Amino acid sequence: MDTKQLLKLLLESLYKYPILQQTLSNNSENNKKSLASLKPLSYAFNKIKALSAKTLIFALVVYAWSLLVLISIGLFSLRISPYFSFYLILFSSLLFLLIWIVQTLLYGIMFILERRILKDFKVYKTEEYISNYISDGEKHFNILNKKEYKDIPENLLNLIKMDDRILSSDFQSKGLITEIVNVNSNNIIYLQFEPK
Repeated sequence: MDTKQLLKLLLESLYKYPILQQTLSNNSENNKKSLASLKPLSYAFNKIKALSAKTLIFALVVYAWSLLVLISIGLFSLRISPYFSFYLILFSSLLFLLIWIVQTLLYGIMFILERRILKDFKVYKTEEYISNYISDGEKHFNILNKKEYKDIPENLLNLIKMDDRILSSDFQSKGLITEIVNVNSNNIIYLQFEPK
């Protein structure tokens, strides 16, 4: 599994994972500002994306209806102005185009903010685990396909609960442990991804 892609997905839906925002903002003032901007942008982007899909459906229905109207005018001599259909097509097209432009701009801004955050971190290793337990201030993970436990201090570990579909179809075990190092401070962060 591509962990950088996973982190990017998490950043895009940051409002769902406040623990990630808290963890990444502890490492830099720039991150704090970028994350604060990214959270409402991510929310707005998801809403605009849904609206864009609805507007596309609306535009397609208008096109089909207008085509039927224009055919009906020719065949049945209906008294509907063809300009009405033309203006309706123009309106739905412009509405869809406007929403698509806003969506693209939001995506571009989010992409820049995400790159700014991710450039401060280097993803070292991701391992799948099948079980874990806590003792003496450490969490011990039974790593998949290994006969050993990985021990991580609890104060360095951040648990992020996610939807199963984000972990993708090749995800086989109970969770993922990702080791991330801050490029500037060399601080190590461990993210524990676990399905809800």
